[in-house]
Amino acid sequence: MPGVQPDVFLAFNGFRNLTIVNLDGPFDPSETAPAALLVNGKIIQAGRDSNERWELKRWYGYMGAMFGGKFAYSSDGRFPSSFPLPIHDRYETAELAEVLSK
Repeated sequence: MPGVQPDVFLAFNGFRNLTIVNLDGPFDPSETAPAALLVNGKIIQAGRDSNERWELKRWYGYMGAMFGGKFAYSSDGRFPSSFPLPIHDRYETAELAEVLSK
């Protein structure tokens, strides 16, 4: 299922666009607009499982996904919000999270 491509503020992992694959739209994920899922009002990077279904991307050994200061927005009527949505693209090890929380 193709998805919607909102604009990204502050470049998402070096990308200015992403493709929200669980929203109906005309775009397919690409090298310049990677796949993401909209989950409870948050945008999280996606990957394919062994059955080729979209799932949340997992970084083993890391905590996440956390808000990293980036937002996505689109004036496309299929985009589910009239305001920018947070992109949860930050992953940390448990050790780093402990150090940063002090």
